[in-house]
This record gives sequence, structure tokens and C-alpha cells, in this order.
Amino acid sequence: MKKLLSLLFLLLPVASFAEETADDMTTIFEEHFDGWLYPHESGMNATYEYKTSDISMQAYEAYHIPPNKLPCLRFAKLSSCATNIIISNFTGAYGKFILSYKSYNDASFSVNCATDKDKKIKIKSNSDGTFTFNVQPNRSQIILSFNNDGSSVAMLDDIIVKAPTSSITTSTSPDAELSFNQQEMSAAVGTTYNSSQLLSNPNSLPIKWYSSNQATATVDASGNVTPHFIGSTTIYAFFEGNNDYAYQAVSYKLTTRREPLNNEVYYDGFADYNGIEGNGGILVKNEYEGDYKFHLWPLVSNSSTNLYKGYQCLKIVESYTIKNLEKYGLKNFRLNFKYALSEESSKPSKTPVTVTLKYSDNSTHKALDDKMKWTDISVPISSDCQLSSVTFSGKKFFIDEISITSEDFITIGSTGYATLYYSGRAIKIPTGLTAYTMKVENGKIVKSRAYSEGETLPKATAVILRGKPGKYNLDTSTKEGTTDNNNQLKGSDTKANTTGNDGDYFFYMLANKDGEGVGFYWGAKNGAAFLNGEHKAYLAIPKTDTYGSAAKPCYVFAEDATTAIGKTNGNETKPASYTLDGRLCPRGAKGIVISNGRKTIRR
Repeated sequence: MKKLLSLLFLLLPVASFAEETADDMTTIFEEHFDGWLYPHESGMNATYEYKTSDISMQAYEAYHIPPNKLPCLRFAKLSSCATNIIISNFTGAYGKFILSYKSYNDASFSVNCATDKDKKIKIKSNSDGTFTFNVQPNRSQIILSFNNDGSSVAMLDDIIVKAPTSSITTSTSPDAELSFNQQEMSAAVGTTYNSSQLLSNPNSLPIKWYSSNQATATVDASGNVTPHFIGSTTIYAFFEGNNDYAYQAVSYKLTTRREPLNNEVYYDGFADYNGIEGNGGILVKNEYEGDYKFHLWPLVSNSSTNLYKGYQCLKIVESYTIKNLEKYGLKNFRLNFKYALSEESSKPSKTPVTVTLKYSDNSTHKALDDKMKWTDISVPISSDCQLSSVTFSGKKFFIDEISITSEDFITIGSTGYATLYYSGRAIKIPTGLTAYTMKVENGKIVKSRAYSEGETLPKATAVILRGKPGKYNLDTSTKEGTTDNNNQLKGSDTKANTTGNDGDYFFYMLANKDGEGVGFYWGAKNGAAFLNGEHKAYLAIPKTDTYGSAAKPCYVFAEDATTAIGKTNGNETKPASYTLDGRLCPRGAKGIVISNGRKTIRR
């Protein structure tokens, strides 16, 4: 038999490239195996037959398939390992068809193109191949038979068959006149839209639909498209052809996106993972550590109950830690993620997945879980201290769609004022509040820019808030907002010393003294650095201020100023009093002192 096959290959003509250009050809079959969890029974205009059970989806990163480790069809090391692709529904097409493919992993295939006359072609390993075969008129189907005739595992991908357009559209079978009104489309994951609304079908012909990447999005028989994961796919609409109109396939490219959850401050779906850090390319990137790697394709087990249905996720050997979460200021939040144990972790014993939350006071909290099934987790968490890191630990498991949504709030005291600063997230100014940046001009503190309710306060923008006493939710904004380059307020995410060269700046904290006014006062002797509170703002004024006013121990708000601050929150304390030479007055000191920028006599 081997000698007979060799003789057949010797008698074959050398594969020739078609002379037709792409514009002259119509796609009648396309299969990239994207979105497959297991071998399918059908595809675009085709059905699939598997001659052995040793054909599966390639789902192992170790092969490092160029260029992007995309999924493909895997043939075992068996000469009997074969599959047939039976293409139909190409009414009227004949002539020189083009078959293109990709072959990987140092193996070879033989292909039997069964038309009116069989043609066997040898596929080279690790190659992009294109060859032509002839189809006689009035053929009802084409059978592409692939089998692994090598001694090692073989893989096949990106199979496309095109027919000459001129042979499909004739005087007796005119063009079906299908067209889409746009070539590209964007849609959010979790939504559904109808492609029929985009399709021009003037002859009211019956349409079939197909998505080239069913992991990214699926399309039903009515043209309803549902995006599942971030990525791209090609949506096809095709008419099979009849006695009145010729076969026609039209398509558009769909790019899917994910809309952030309400008040989402952190997200990582690993769709844009680059091997260093994740965060989906959407929000602020964090630092990561642990033993983990990107896993592009789903893990398939023999049990449907344990089937991992993720896509573009993280495979964790022992642990994965998300660091530097203080910038989000999370004390009241919800942690959301998906996970599944790998097959290796279930043998010989089950190892639970544990989530460890570390807080700014170095305390920890552990949660979860020993479930074996692919599981969605959503956990509300509250703490007196803000979240610093999240660690997922276990033995060989998968994790995906990590999201943290804030349920934090800010309290405005009885005087109606507070300060605010977040480096890691933009804030939507709550209803009932106004935010102000501040600066010093002509020796006075004045407002620089106002942010009204509903506006976006940009990341890393320190402000004063004004409103009625009460609790206000700090909703995260997906917009960038407008920064104020003249703002002289600064802030910190954690309890930390005010930043800057102490020799060049005076540092002021917001304070109030009953009966004397509100303003910014030296937080330490002679305007030195002091300990600022979590997500609080302070004022930093250069000692080389143009008007020489920076030597003042305080900047008191005028009556008509925006931010006449009342009693303090956190950092905001009752101001200190100073002697005439700038020294801090001890408690109970008498005589002439400076308090709130005014000279007073203590008796």
C-alpha cells in the first residue's frame, strides 16, 4: 500500500498557484477552528466526518504555533487518522478552485480532493500552502479528505476554498445582489444585535449565517449575533443558490469589546495579555507576581461538568498576586472572577483555590473554595483598612475575568466639607457635591477649577469637596476628565508624608478653628512635611513664591471663597497657633499669637 501511495504522488502534477486574483474568487468554505472546544460536525457550507477518534482540538501552548498560538485541528500519530470535509451548497460553481491551508509541527498530510477526478496532494510541514484543483460543471459537492501519513502528531489550520466568481454568476444565474451596508462592526460582549438589519437582500432570498470565530461571537439562523469574548470574527451571510440566482457569500468584520461594570475600578480579562502584565489594556495597570502563564485556548476534559469554557485566560501553577491596589482606595468592594481547576489538580487529590486579601494594616483575609466545576464568584467585602493586594493560590488552576467594583463612599461632616485624592481611578462627582482645585495668587488662596456634580474628576487630581452633610457614593467614571495644571493641591493614596523637597516647599493641611475661619495651615512646625491621610489632599507652596507669601503660616478662605471648609475629616484638624517668630505655640500659651492668619491676644 505504501508503494502504491508513493507511486500516486510521483504521478501527480506539481501544485500550481491559481492565476485568478482575490477579486475574481468567491469564498465557498472557510474554517479556522476558532471557537472550537471539540471537533464540530459542520461549518460554512460543509459537514465534517472523522474516521477516527484520535482527532481533537490542539489546546496546548507547548507547541508554540506561530505566529499567535492559534487553535487548530490535531491529528494523532496514526496513518488512519483522517477527516473528510464535505462541501456543498455552491450551485453553479466550476473550474479551477483554490484550496489554501496551514500545516504545523513537522508533520505531513495527504489530501484527497474528490471531485470528478481525484487529485492527491502532499502537504509539507510548517507551511502555508495553496494549490488548485478542477471542478467540473454540475457537481453537487466537493470532498476534501485529510489524513496524517507521517510518524508524528500533525496539525492543520486556516482551510479556505474559493471558486471562480465568473463560473457562479452567469446569464441564467444572475448575482443574488447581497451586500452589507458596512464592512466593520463593533459590539459589546453580552449584548445581541441582528445582522439582517445590516444586510441588503433585494430579492428576499433565504440566508444562512456563519461566524468564523465562535468563541468571540455566535450567530443563529435568524442572523442574531451574540458576542461572548473580546476579539474579532468574520460574520458571513450566504445564499446557497437556486435556478434563479447564483450562490453568493458576503461578510463583515466584527470586533467585540467589553463594557466596564458599574463602579468597576479594576478589570483583567487577559484578552490583550502580553506576557508581562494584564488588566485587559483598559484600566490602570498593576504589578503582578507568581507562577503563571497566559492560556489562549480552552481546556477540554472528557466530562462536560468539568468543561472549562474560558478563552484567553491565566493558567496558575501555584499563585498569582495583584499588587499595588491602594491607588483604588478600596474598603467596601465586590470581588468578581471565574476559575476552574485543571485536570492535573484533580489527580490524585483535590486542592482548593484560596483567595487571600491583604490590607494596608498588613492584616489578611482568606476565602473560598474547593469546587471542581468551572465557577463564577462574586464576593462583597468590607474592611476598616484599604485593600493592598489579592492573591489566588492553589495547585494548577485557571482564572479569568477578574473584576473589582467599588462600593466606597465619602462622608461630608456637619460643616459640609472634605478633601479627596485618588491616583488610580477617575471619580464621577456625586450629586449634591462640587469639587475644587486650589492655587495661591497674590498671597491669597483661590479656587482654580470647579468640577460640578456629574463631571469627571481625573485620576491623581486632589480637590476640596463641598456639599450637605451625609454619605456620598464614589462612583467610578470611565471618562478621563480635564486636568488642572495650575492646581497646587496634592494628595496620597496611603498615610504618607507630604512629598517634595522640604527645603523648597511649605506644606499645609486643611483645618478649621471655630470663630476664626477655615483654610490651609502649616501641618508641622515651620511648614515642614507632615503625615497626610489616606486619599486626602494637602497644599504645597514653593518657598520661592513670586509674591513672597509662602512664608505665611496659613491661608484663610475669604467669606466669598468657594471652599470655606468647616470641621475636619481625617487629616483636617483644628489649626495650630504660632508666635510672631513662626514657632508653634504650646497649649495654654498666652500673649500675642497668630491663629488663622490673624493676630490675637491670649489672656
